[in-house]
Amino acid sequence: MNTKREWWTVRYQAAGLVLLASLVLMTPLCGLMFDCGCTWPWEGLDSHCNIHDQAAMHQCPWCVSLLAGMVSLGLAVVVGLLLAAKLPKSGYDSRLALSLFAVKRVIQGLLGFFVVALLTGYFVGYWQGYPYFILLHAWS
Repeated sequence: MNTKREWWTVRYQAAGLVLLASLVLMTPLCGLMFDCGCTWPWEGLDSHCNIHDQAAMHQCPWCVSLLAGMVSLGLAVVVGLLLAAKLPKSGYDSRLALSLFAVKRVIQGLLGFFVVALLTGYFVGYWQGYPYFILLHAWS
């Protein structure tokens, strides 16, 4: 029989994995959405971002507006954490069920992170008149 302590431990572990993954995936997601040059942490993070190019006509919406980037990503991370840490509606009584619960919560948390990041990124890019979003090359 699983105890409440085990459920809380699994919840915190799932939320921790979602937090870690979202922190690692932020800049590659920025680079994918805005084609700005942001990349993986081990490849330089934002060192190749067009925010560092003074001659660029348009600069990355998340990097040029720190407030917009922080609100977008902060909201995405919070949604991911809340989805990952949500308690189950009914009790499970086996270790396998507890493990599947953890995997399910991590997947739900990451999906929540991506959906909110994509939606807020789209709105921030549109609001700032940035000409590129994933496969869209013009907003009109």
